[in-house]
Amino acid sequence: MSMRARHALAKRTAASRLRSAQIPCRMRHAFTSEDRMKNYLDGGEAILEAFRKLKIDYIMSSPGSEWSPVWEALARQKLENRAGPTFIESWHETLAVNMAAGYTLITERPQAVLLHAGVGMLQGSMGIHGALQNEVPMVVMSGESQTLGEDPELDIEQQWYGGLSVGGIERFVEPVAKWARAVTSPYTLYESVIRAGEMAQRLPKGPIYLNVALEHMLHDWTPPASAREVPPAPRMQPRQQDVEKVAELVRNAKSPVIVTETAGRDPKAFSALQELADLLAIPVINGRANSYANFPTDHPLYLGVGRYKAVDDAERAARSWPSTTIP
Repeated sequence: MSMRARHALAKRTAASRLRSAQIPCRMRHAFTSEDRMKNYLDGGEAILEAFRKLKIDYIMSSPGSEWSPVWEALARQKLENRAGPTFIESWHETLAVNMAAGYTLITERPQAVLLHAGVGMLQGSMGIHGALQNEVPMVVMSGESQTLGEDPELDIEQQWYGGLSVGGIERFVEPVAKWARAVTSPYTLYESVIRAGEMAQRLPKGPIYLNVALEHMLHDWTPPASAREVPPAPRMQPRQQDVEKVAELVRNAKSPVIVTETAGRDPKAFSALQELADLLAIPVINGRANSYANFPTDHPLYLGVGRYKAVDDAERAARSWPSTTIP
């Protein structure tokens, strides 16, 4: 028998075995008709569709092989000429996280980060912690398998236990993220990603981590019949009576001082802070944890970065945020 004939026989035999096994596996669909293969959607498509709903521009990634379902969804997106996020690969996990953080600091639009299971997630933890400290919203995901290889009908050796973190990788991520959880079912995967994106943008903003098992991404997925549009995060503002109380405290103080960290996030807040300082002749200090130009550094009322001796001497200190002033 020729090599081509043996290959064709092996392909037919494999197709027969997979059809008879009746398991929801991508390989089975690969041997069926072209239309069925084209219409077959899995968890990778669920993740990408959730990213589209969240209006994510880029997927920053230092990936492992577990993200192949997402890669297939991205390939389908390109072939069908659909709008959606662009995939950018980097050689280190922290770099991927920092690229997402930098993009969001400029555009105010949260992005997605896909990292490798286990150690890949821990490699990116420093960047995630920085995003938490600077209140940068993002959705961070890694894929740590939980059952891969245990299905007796699937001809693959056990793989899940080789990289399983004790208690789940989300336990290691919790101290450096706003919120960290595992997606426990393929049927909740889509809404879990949507909810993570929404939660990341609620005040205080920050990175949300999801542990998505590879077997959830390989599972078939049916898009919701009426997928909801994700609304923008609500803009928070203090109550009018609180603003009046703070204004009275500042007006009556003999030696007030302003400590600012994130006023520069909004150009209008930058100008308003300068106007307030000029109006009441209040000195301004940049806090130690700031990633913005919050106040003109050549202004006569500017006292520098982290000079908290001025706060100790002040009768009343105010901390400046984009939309609130807290005494």
